[in-house]
Parts: sequence; C-alpha cells; structure tokens
Amino acid sequence: YRLSDFALDPIEEKGLSSEKILRLPQSVFCFSPPQDAPDIEELAMVKTGWLTFGCFNQLAKLNEHVLELWVNIMQQISSSHLILKNAGFQNEKNKQDIINYFVSQGIEAERIQCFSLTASRTEHFSLYHQMDIALDPFPFGGHITSLEALWMGIPVITLQGNTHFSRVTASFLKILHLEELIAHSLEEYLEITLEVAKDITRLQRLHQTLREQLKTSPLCAGKQYLQAVEKFYRQIWQEWCHTQINLRL
Repeated sequence: YRLSDFALDPIEEKGLSSEKILRLPQSVFCFSPPQDAPDIEELAMVKTGWLTFGCFNQLAKLNEHVLELWVNIMQQISSSHLILKNAGFQNEKNKQDIINYFVSQGIEAERIQCFSLTASRTEHFSLYHQMDIALDPFPFGGHITSLEALWMGIPVITLQGNTHFSRVTASFLKILHLEELIAHSLEEYLEITLEVAKDITRLQRLHQTLREQLKTSPLCAGKQYLQAVEKFYRQIWQEWCHTQINLRL
C-alpha cells in the first residue's frame, strides 16, 4: 500500500503504481505550525526597494532548466534579486558556480545571495523576511520548503508536472485555493511569476493572510488527518485478515 491523495496521484492514473494507492480525502501531508518561526514582517521589497525571489530547496533540484527560467525572470524584472539557501552551499565552489552561471547570463553578482545552513531554525525562518516570492524548482518540487514559505507569508509559484513529486506544491496550493499560482508549462510559470511580481497590492494581501490561511486549512488539521490515516490502517488490517481466512479455506 501507499498513502497518497487525489492531487498527487489522480484517480484516472490508476495502474501506474505497483502498490495499492490509498488516497486521503485532503492531503497526504500534515504540517505542524513551527513554534520557532518569527512573526510576519512587511514585504521585503518595502525595505529594500527591489523585489526578491527565493528558493530554499536542495542544490540538486536547481537543474539547468530551472536556472534558465529563473534567469529569464530576472532579466524581465531588471531590479530583482534572488536569494538561495541549501546545505550544498557549505562548499564554496557550489556557491560560486551558481553565481558565475547567473553572471554569465548577464545577471549581476550582487543580485544573487547564497546561504548555507543556519545556526538555528529561527534564523532559518528569519531569512524569509528577505524574500517576496518563492520559486519552486522542477520537476522535483518543494515539500517542507514550500510549506515553510507559505507559513512565512511567501507565495510559491510552481510548475505542476505529471509525476507524484512534481505535484506536491501544487497540491498545497489547491487546498489553499491558490490555483492561480500553479503553472502547467514553462511559459505559464514565467507569465504567472511576472503577474504576481508586478501586483504589489496582491503581494501584500498574500503576505499578510497566507499564514492564517494555512493554519486553518486541512494541511494543519492534525486530528482529522490522524483519523483518516487510522481509518486506512483499519482497512488494511481487515483486508489482510480476509486474505488469511481465504488461505485457510
């Protein structure tokens, strides 16, 4: 068996998995609000004077197609900055390679910030104060990184693919009724990002409401999530008992 949900593994794709898929009514993920996250502050761009994109996903997810699209975005918003954070930047060469790539595409080095591991989770969450919009990598998108960004009031732009792991952030956004942040092509990803980036009123509204929206959503409903999982455990146990009875007959 494999626990999933209807967004990650649509019912019409039945038969593509070796396991029997048990789809939870909302999401297969459950998020506990972090107690060490600081309060929401004003938009980063209000303090800096420029818009900042960000991604705190693993370095391995930042493939050439992702970076190429992000360069395109930054070229179209000439004053924009990009903040990246992952454990891979403990290696100075990895950090410099990323910066050099952007520079080779005409993006000034000072517009790119790369952070490695922080001393505490509070410090990690505080880095979101420097970000206005989170960019989800593809085809392997964010999981906990997307939820943390949303908790810090940062909208996440994602490209929904045709695999389980390329739909995770999209599944979060659907539960939050933010389907307008989900792209289905590279062109749409660019279009959505530019639209959100240029609508300051919309950005401010999302920034101030996303945490409460997430907090009151099924993604944070731990008790209901547990009850749904327990229901499936009971089903699995009953099916196993039934097979044992049949084996004896």
